[in-house]
Amino acid sequence: MVATASYRLLPEIEILKPIPENLQSKFQKCFAPGVIDIVNDKEGNPQVVVANPRKDTVSREVLRYSEFEGMVRLNRIRDHFICKLI
Repeated sequence: MVATASYRLLPEIEILKPIPENLQSKFQKCFAPGVIDIVNDKEGNPQVVVANPRKDTVSREVLRYSEFEGMVRLNRIRDHFICKLI
């Protein structure tokens, strides 16, 4: 039996600084649906969290906006592969 497989590295999204509330929706739209969520913290303030980095398409769209400079770091985990049999 022969199967075709594709591999990719697991994306890693690190939020380095809190995203201001007025920019949270814009930040979320820079990623594929389901990657970033906006949740309320203990005080009820909305915060941006990485919900599912596996869904990230590594578009790097967030790096186009100067307002997010220094707030996020995009990497790939070099020893974690995602395998998909085709």
